[in-house]
Amino acid sequence: MKGPKDDNWDLWEEEDAKPADFSRITRKIIAYWPYSLLCALILAGLAFLYLYKTNPVYNVKASILIQDNDNKTSGNNGGMLSSLQDLGLLSGTSNVDNEQIVITSYPLMEGVVKDLQLYLQFSASENLRDVPLYRNDVPFKADVVDFDLSRLNKDQLADLDYKIEKRGNTGFTISSQEKVWNGVWNTPILMPFGHLTLRNDSLTGAWEEGEIILMHVYSVSAMVDHLIAGISADIPNKQTSVINLSLQTTLPQQGKDVLNDLLSVYQGSTVEDNNKLNDSTLQFINQRLSIVGFELDSIEQQIQHFKQKNELADLPTQTEALVDNMSKAQQDLNSQLVQLSIVNSLIEYMKANKNNPRVIPASLILQNQTLADAVSNYNQLLIQRERLQLSATKENPILQNVEGQVQGLQKTIFSGLESIRLTLTTGIDKTKQQNSVFTGIIRKVPGMERTFGSISRQQSIKQELYVYLLQKREEALIAKSSTLSNSRIIAPARSENTPVKPKRRLILSGAFLLGLLLPFGYERVYRLFNTRISSKEDITNRTDAPIIGEIGHKSEDKLVVITNGTRNIVSEQFRALRTNIQFLFTRKEDKVILITSTITGEGKSFVSSNLATVFAMTGKKVVLLEMDLRKPKIVSGLGLTSAKGFTQYIMGNAEISDIIIPSGIHENLFVIPAGAIPPNPSELLQHERTDALFEYLRANFDVILVDTPPNVVSDAQLLNKNADVTLYIVRINYTHREQVDLIRNMDIAHKLPKLNVVVNDIKPKRYGGSYYGYGGYGGYGYGSGYGYYYGQETADKPWWSFGMKIKKKRL
Repeated sequence: MKGPKDDNWDLWEEEDAKPADFSRITRKIIAYWPYSLLCALILAGLAFLYLYKTNPVYNVKASILIQDNDNKTSGNNGGMLSSLQDLGLLSGTSNVDNEQIVITSYPLMEGVVKDLQLYLQFSASENLRDVPLYRNDVPFKADVVDFDLSRLNKDQLADLDYKIEKRGNTGFTISSQEKVWNGVWNTPILMPFGHLTLRNDSLTGAWEEGEIILMHVYSVSAMVDHLIAGISADIPNKQTSVINLSLQTTLPQQGKDVLNDLLSVYQGSTVEDNNKLNDSTLQFINQRLSIVGFELDSIEQQIQHFKQKNELADLPTQTEALVDNMSKAQQDLNSQLVQLSIVNSLIEYMKANKNNPRVIPASLILQNQTLADAVSNYNQLLIQRERLQLSATKENPILQNVEGQVQGLQKTIFSGLESIRLTLTTGIDKTKQQNSVFTGIIRKVPGMERTFGSISRQQSIKQELYVYLLQKREEALIAKSSTLSNSRIIAPARSENTPVKPKRRLILSGAFLLGLLLPFGYERVYRLFNTRISSKEDITNRTDAPIIGEIGHKSEDKLVVITNGTRNIVSEQFRALRTNIQFLFTRKEDKVILITSTITGEGKSFVSSNLATVFAMTGKKVVLLEMDLRKPKIVSGLGLTSAKGFTQYIMGNAEISDIIIPSGIHENLFVIPAGAIPPNPSELLQHERTDALFEYLRANFDVILVDTPPNVVSDAQLLNKNADVTLYIVRINYTHREQVDLIRNMDIAHKLPKLNVVVNDIKPKRYGGSYYGYGGYGGYGYGSGYGYYYGQETADKPWWSFGMKIKKKRL
């Protein structure tokens, strides 16, 4: 089942489906243009005020080129992954995508906020609006040391807005809601958030006393979140490695400083990331230098003690040939021992960092290029893993793949080192066997020389290792000093000259246009949700029953408003209705007019009484029957009293002549009261004496008007056989639209003879004609009437009468 709103919507769709009525649209525009113009001017004024109080927002841009090194993924596994990604078989995240997130991350933006001290924001009130200030716009330089809001309580955090005023030529005054601080230029002053120093500059002299500068203090996290929310990092397309940064701000210079400093902080962070390999190498070498240096010092002290004890200066020349032969073997042994020491150190280093992989100094791997390449790939993967961990979770497939490669290479490197150690151990054993032969010969040499030789060999090993480590440390320092960022700034921050918002022309024109359309839109919304009839279309769209008359709003609080001398609009409308009804009397015997409505309060008795009066003024003998036996109003409204009426007549307690009384309004107008209110009105109306009454009235009166109950009951339909014409009363802004459907149903079923509609309580509006309904519904009123009745033109009708073309088929 449909409710009232559903019916309204269906009706709305019906109206929209009809062809456009340009004359009606024109009338509506004429009726609305003052309101449209007024609304347009008001909204345009509000828009202008909004634009005046809103600070313009500018777009600041910068661009940076990222060197995408992801294609350098180490080893065959990295090449295989790159090939699969190129073929579209595996989706991956490029280095540029990672840097797009990193460049706007919280740590980098936090560094920008602290560098520029953006937690201090300044503004000034100018002509009823707040104007933000920055750097060269502020008549002083502000600097904060030890900025910290964590020590403030809740009340102090709520009071971080300060007013700064100039105090003479030497100082200033800072005030909040709770406290006032008097400061001197270039001297720190303790504030709740830290030590604040204000320095006067060239603009300070032009700062007038009494002019207030507002200082707003924000937390670092709040400013970082604000900047991150306002900044965007976009990649133009996947074929480039360029990131375009943009920031919308009311302070163009501040926006440029933010982007430039952000790029600087970002490049510094990339250099720091790239130096982690060199830092790890330096740390390892320094640790080994410390250990080897201590061992070398110990051996040299032994040599010194041995020589001092034995008073030795040089070995006998006869051992020179033996020493030469043995030195060659010893060199091989020393070389192998050095390599074995390095390999042992690397194995211990990897075991110590097995669960927390760290960078391995690849330059320490000797005479094994395959293992050196594996270590280099391993270090690259560690760096890549650290960068991925900044922007990806542990479940990220790329990160998991890198973790797998790290573990695989770790096992490969460990196995390679073990293999090298085994090889070196075997070589050392062989070399020692050779040395044992020489040792047997040397046994003939005095024990003193043998002892000295043993100590000398240890010294030689440690010296070579120490020199080697010093060389590698210098190489690492040179590599660190030459490290560059993996990015290049291709376009420093720049600001557009034209604000991006607010769009002044768009807002002003949009507000003006919205104001022009606002009355029309309000009408449409009101009409959609208003369930009561308010226009002619509300009736004609729901029923084909003709509208025979329109009655204006009465200003007097009485039932009959028409007299012989009355010439107002309402009286002329009743006269026009009288004329229209006469054209409905097509037969000589047509006299009875049945007047009904849907519900109580629609003006049925008012129309009946005044219509009877205007008929009586023509010299015709008129009788008005008060047949609303449930709620009779006519007799009391006319100020009449009668002991007998229709009820007494039906009951046989009175005759017809007893119940017909003068109206007191006009000598030709008579009234038949309802009489006592019966318990069974419908049965009384069907009584045979009712027909006899109408036969008598037809024989003795010229016009008979019957005021019946509303059609919520069946009383009016019981009288249809005695009626010739039916007037159905609807009241503007009172009768519901769906109630008009009842008129249509009765008209289609011919339940009431010659059914015609009378519109009551029309409020006159401007621009001619009767315009009823809400405000500007004039465009829907009856400004252009109908002047034809059965093809005859009624040229003598006044402008406020509105005739109707009566369809012949309904007669």
